[in-house]
Amino acid sequence: MNTPFLLPEHHPLALNSWRVWAVPLAALLGALLIATPERNTQVFLALNHLAAGGLEAPWEWLTALGDALTALCIVLMLARLRPGLVLSAILAALLSTLLINGLKDLLDVPRPPAVLGEAVNVVGDALRKGAFPSGHTATAFTLVGVLAAYVRSARLLAGLVLLATLVGFSRIAVGVHWPLDVCGGAFLGWTSGLAGVYLARRWGWEGRPRVLGGVHLLLLGCALVLLLGHDSGYPQADLLEKGVALAALAIHLALRPGAGLPGAQAGRLPQAAKSGSA
Repeated sequence: MNTPFLLPEHHPLALNSWRVWAVPLAALLGALLIATPERNTQVFLALNHLAAGGLEAPWEWLTALGDALTALCIVLMLARLRPGLVLSAILAALLSTLLINGLKDLLDVPRPPAVLGEAVNVVGDALRKGAFPSGHTATAFTLVGVLAAYVRSARLLAGLVLLATLVGFSRIAVGVHWPLDVCGGAFLGWTSGLAGVYLARRWGWEGRPRVLGGVHLLLLGCALVLLLGHDSGYPQADLLEKGVALAALAIHLALRPGAGLPGAQAGRLPQAAKSGSA
């Protein structure tokens, strides 16, 4: 199925492309500018207090977009359109999860409420442990890092990067992450996304129906959990999360199997895919 915003298959990213280096370099630059604890704290308080002057709901909505289940539901919407994209996203998510959770456990950086107490404007639960890096930010940038190899328009990609940046900012706004956590999450998420694209292409799993079927079942399960039993800790985002889950299920069920494979007929993969070729 042709779509106006996705390439027929992933676009090989040259190492000199801005799509590869712009985001991680910006994240590293941001981290260097706030590398000292004093500067990191100053920037956090300024941004956290700035966000406290408005409504809380938009920050809850944005932070919900960085929830892993929400991101996987967005991937489910594309599962029948671009199998390679979906497999890239799953591999990237696994890499990102291992990196983020490993660093959280290893470094055990205290979150702002544990350090600054009542000086922090907190929305939702006042989390205290495992600050670096920001998992929600990493999730958002992992997905956008994968999409960087597939979207047609540079403007669309820039808009997606902006949205992921706002997800990262929302973690400061709700009072649970330092700016340095957000920079680290953006860097690790983006690089995990690019690695997922590389590995999926190298291994050629999109031509294996059983692998695709297993991934689809996993994503469907994630959508059902988000719809029926997930509590993100942000009640004002509950309707948004359930709406994303419903939309993902509806889109996935409405599209016929093989819709994302050029030349595929309903319910049947092309001959090259059946043979398992990459």
